[in-house]
Amino acid sequence: MLNIIKYGNKNFQHEATDYEKAYGANDITIIFDGNYVKLRSFSGRIVFDKEGYLFSDVRVFDGSGASAESFPNVVSLKARLIALGYPFAGGVTTDILNEVEWVNITGDPTTNSALVSYVESETSEIDGGTA
Repeated sequence: MLNIIKYGNKNFQHEATDYEKAYGANDITIIFDGNYVKLRSFSGRIVFDKEGYLFSDVRVFDGSGASAESFPNVVSLKARLIALGYPFAGGVTTDILNEVEWVNITGDPTTNSALVSYVESETSEIDGGTA
């Protein structure tokens, strides 16, 4: 089981039930490999399990003491992490937005500037008649 806990703006802690110590560094990214997620440092170092975790074994907490959120599919997990401002490779969420099937994203998307900018650019293209 992998727990991802948001403590603040781009401040996430990762806890795995099969490891004693949590990983709270901000040099981490999550790789989606089919229905599995793998944690790696930006330099490529393996964090926790080399094979990763099935999406259904990943729980997300929006703050300390928050209730665990689980997900019916990997797309929902990706969307939730984007909504929380999870720091994907290089700290940018916009690179993976095209991979996300838009589903019901919970949380406050106005706190995720990359998501807001993407939506605004898409809206302006439609409003401007170029889409």
